[in-house]
Amino acid sequence: MRDQQDPVTHLLAAWRADVDRVPYPALVSVDAAVAVINAAGRERRCSARLS
Repeated sequence: MRDQQDPVTHLLAAWRADVDRVPYPALVSVDAAVAVINAAGRERRCSARLS
């Protein structure tokens, strides 16, 4: 195993601490995601019948 003084080890540890520290908000709500998926399914079924 590499020595704890390895610069890559320090870089990765700092990156992980940054990622763990910053809370990211949800990009989209579950309800909005479900609505988009359902709408896409309806559009696909409708366009298949029109072809």
